[in-house]
Amino acid sequence: MDPFSYLYGLTVRLRGWCFDRGLLASSKANVSTLCVGNLAVGGTGKSPLVSYLLGLLATSASVAMLSRGYGRSSKGYLEVRPDSLPEQVGDEPLMIKLMHPALPVAVCNDRLLGCQLLQARYPDLQTVILDDAFQYRKLTPTISLLLTTYQRPYSNDHFMPSGTLRDTPLQAKRAEAIIVTKCPLDLTAKQAEEVAMSLHPLPSQSLLFSAIDYGVPRPLLPAENHRPLEDFPALHALAAIARPQLFFDHVATLGMLVQTTRLRDHATFSPGTLSKLEASAKAGQAIVTTEKDAVRLRLLLAQYPYLASNSFVVPIALRWLFESELQLKNLLARHGLL
Repeated sequence: MDPFSYLYGLTVRLRGWCFDRGLLASSKANVSTLCVGNLAVGGTGKSPLVSYLLGLLATSASVAMLSRGYGRSSKGYLEVRPDSLPEQVGDEPLMIKLMHPALPVAVCNDRLLGCQLLQARYPDLQTVILDDAFQYRKLTPTISLLLTTYQRPYSNDHFMPSGTLRDTPLQAKRAEAIIVTKCPLDLTAKQAEEVAMSLHPLPSQSLLFSAIDYGVPRPLLPAENHRPLEDFPALHALAAIARPQLFFDHVATLGMLVQTTRLRDHATFSPGTLSKLEASAKAGQAIVTTEKDAVRLRLLLAQYPYLASNSFVVPIALRWLFESELQLKNLLARHGLL
């Protein structure tokens, strides 16, 4: 094992051991909390699940979403508005707010404080969905949902930097459900069983399976005279997300994919990158990007007219496999969240 990975793993194991034995304090919020998290660094599909849960719980309860707002320039507690800037609140919280404009969305590094302030602002609040909070041990959630991808389950991964794990697989025991994401749509029962044998869930844990459901691409900036995507002879895929290969593979099914631009997760679009995309768009290519990237890209198009008129967004949603959706609803109901 890489010595740096060994030292990192030793550190996270020690931290987990201290919390598990009460040597480091953990408290519950005065509102029901639903933690959505993972053991790896990004790319497990948390945002589609958070969006699904907000839509599901909003039908029967008052629900909000709380995130730390990764990469934001602001500090402390801040509520997300549809006109917030990505650099102020983070691109993913803003994306969620645009998807669910009627629901409270906030960012705060201190999740306990964030829950308190949300409750003070919304007295009828019943549930707070905690985005990417599995490692935030200072708060003990009502339910934890742990995500891992079908392509690289945490049982076949390694600690950073040689792998993508930021926490030990031993901590999977804290989750009420393990959700295997980004599965093939035609996942068989035998393949699901192989994953189950790899992950070794506890008898008390639900093991759920989901896939990505790609929607119909829409123009980034809607206009009456916008050309449909099928009219473009070539496509240029843009992604600044973790593990973008599935997205690139999908874009290739939409037309002739001639170019891809892959940036690190949450990366800022530099003038050089924007000029490159503008040149592709001017040459007649459609720029196809993700919903998360669109949140940042849409604010940068004033000087790039071809990019503005030739860009498309591919929406995604969660598709549950087997009986997973029913299992999840039953789990939420047992804990009084649904």
